[in-house]
Amino acid sequence: MNRDDELTIARFIKGLSPSISNKVELQPYLSFNDVRYLAIKIGKQLKGKRPFTTHLIEHKAPPRVSSSTTKLTLPLLLSKPLIRVKGLLVSLPRG
Repeated sequence: MNRDDELTIARFIKGLSPSISNKVELQPYLSFNDVRYLAIKIGKQLKGKRPFTTHLIEHKAPPRVSSSTTKLTLPLLLSKPLIRVKGLLVSLPRG
C-alpha cells in the first residue's frame, strides 16, 4: 500500500460516523476496498440494531395480594350481591 492509498483510507475513515469509524479502525485491512467493505458491513449491522434500551421491556412482578384484599371486579359479578368468604368477595346466585 502506497502513501496515497494510506491517505485515502485515513480520509475515508475520518468521514465515517464515529460509531462506524471506531469499529472499522479495530479491524485489519490491506486496501481501500477492505475498509469500504468493513464500513458497509458495520453500517448495515448498526442500522439493523435498535438502541439497547428499546430491547429492554420492563417486567414488573405482579403485586403481592393477600386473600383478604383480593376483589373480583368482573361486570357480571358487580351486578349481583357480593359477600366476603375467606377474604374474597364472592357473588351470590340470584333466585
